[in-house]
Amino acid sequence: MKFHRSPERWDRKIYWLGVAGEWLSQRGYPYFDLNDCLERLEQDPECREAALAAFWKVYLVSHEMSTSERDEQVERINKILDTPFPPDAPKETREAIAFSKMHLAGVLMVLLISAGTPLSESPGATEAIEKVLQASEYLEPYEYGEGKDITKDLINFSNVLVCGIASIEKARWRSENQEYEEAFSLIADGAEHLCLVDYGGEEVPYLPSSGKKFEVQEAVDIFEHLKRRPEKVKSWARVKEICQKFDRMSDPYPSGFGLGEWTITDGNGNQYDSIFYWRRAVGFAECKMSPSEFWDTLRHREAENHSQRLKTDFFGESWEHLEPKTRESLIQMEINWYVSPERGGRLEAAANELRLAFEHEMNAIVFRRIGKAVNQILQNKELKKQLNLKSRNASNLSLSEMASLLKEASNEHSLRVLSVRQFIEALPLPDTEKGLLYVKLPEYALDLARVRRKPEHRDNYNQIAREIRELRNQALGIGIESLLLRLAQIKMRLRQKANP
Repeated sequence: MKFHRSPERWDRKIYWLGVAGEWLSQRGYPYFDLNDCLERLEQDPECREAALAAFWKVYLVSHEMSTSERDEQVERINKILDTPFPPDAPKETREAIAFSKMHLAGVLMVLLISAGTPLSESPGATEAIEKVLQASEYLEPYEYGEGKDITKDLINFSNVLVCGIASIEKARWRSENQEYEEAFSLIADGAEHLCLVDYGGEEVPYLPSSGKKFEVQEAVDIFEHLKRRPEKVKSWARVKEICQKFDRMSDPYPSGFGLGEWTITDGNGNQYDSIFYWRRAVGFAECKMSPSEFWDTLRHREAENHSQRLKTDFFGESWEHLEPKTRESLIQMEINWYVSPERGGRLEAAANELRLAFEHEMNAIVFRRIGKAVNQILQNKELKKQLNLKSRNASNLSLSEMASLLKEASNEHSLRVLSVRQFIEALPLPDTEKGLLYVKLPEYALDLARVRRKPEHRDNYNQIAREIRELRNQALGIGIESLLLRLAQIKMRLRQKANP
């Protein structure tokens, strides 16, 4: 068996070939022959094991074949890749097929890219790279962090490896065409992937176009091209974000990958530690940003800070169980709340964002799920008048209208909104949580809806500030139990019951 490059430098990767063989055998697929793998995939495109075996064999073991043999295999692979996804296929099926297609396109990359030859001069190579990245869009991205070991799962390991190789090869292709801004973005993504699969190792997985490992100097060279022609850069804000990504990767694990230990050379021949270089690069890119980009960056940073504070101080893991639009509203509420004392005039905007947050949550828990029943109520003109409802359909209910419907539903002797009560009673929740939906939540929602309409607030800043502060405290849980936290926990409980 002949391995790519010198075997003494590839002891870690030879080890992975053994790991792959053992893992595949445990899943009932002990084959490593490319023909066998392709035959299996022609019959069953969802067979991840066959795709894995094909990629690892071609990637690690020297593929000595004639030009005619290679062309035959390339044609077979392209036929499989060109097969469309089954219509209306479930998510699991689409992901399995995407996984197979990504790895087969990875096989094409290795077969078609020649070391030392420009990618534009390697027929079919750029198409193979694009097919890898297109297939990867159907797969969930791997989230790394402390306590996670990607080497324990060959599927995740291969996903990240193949996608990383394709990203860097595409970056090299873009560099050949002097498209440095896109190349910079691609090489950052690829570097993150390849560092992830080989953190702590001396040899980063090799790249077909060079036969060598990725080096951070390659990203530095691309950035130096951007510095020499700053007027060609479309978005220095985006370039700054990429520099920050390399800066984070320069940190020690688990926050980064230790790239700061590398020594790099800038365009003037000066040498730096990687971490120092990328921090200078962040500053350079920030200075080149336009005024509008700069202010957008400041607003984005402010929003990120409030998001992190809300999660850390108030919601913890329940933050992710709030609706995305709820999180956006809460972040904007906090921005408005904290700038009000200095700039004034933003308190009512904070109350409005809080109103939107509760509308999103109440819709998610109740009203979005009983839209037809609520529409029947809204079609009854007499009942609409009695309950003071103005909306024409359930999707446009205001906070006060939702509160009125919940309050009426709490009356077990009333039949006017029986469908709403029947829905809440059928929820797999304890009586305390149903009581929250019937009593405490509508009372709070009505107070929140009214605070923005009181005419006396026009000249009484202290009064409105006091009332909005109390409503914010109840929502976030400052000195009192958080209403929004309880709503997030209700949704979490309902999801657990639905998916035990």
